[in-house]
Amino acid sequence: MTETILQNDLPHFSEALYEHKFMVNTMRSELKEVSPDTTEYTSAIEYTKFNGWLPKLMTFFMPGVFRKQVQKWLDQFKEFAESHQKS
Repeated sequence: MTETILQNDLPHFSEALYEHKFMVNTMRSELKEVSPDTTEYTSAIEYTKFNGWLPKLMTFFMPGVFRKQVQKWLDQFKEFAESHQKS
């Protein structure tokens, strides 16, 4: 997989292009301070190209698979970030 950073204005947001032999997508991540000890993280993923018959079938018959995988990654990131907070 190749990651190309399209925009990087951390700590506010970042946007990247991900290219893989089976698909291409972009992801925009935004961070917003809610309070001094709370941050809201928002991400938007747009799948722009699928290569091969299997990924195309999966998007047609099982679109929830992609949402579940992304939610898994977000949950893992949340666990990581919250376990590494400054005391």
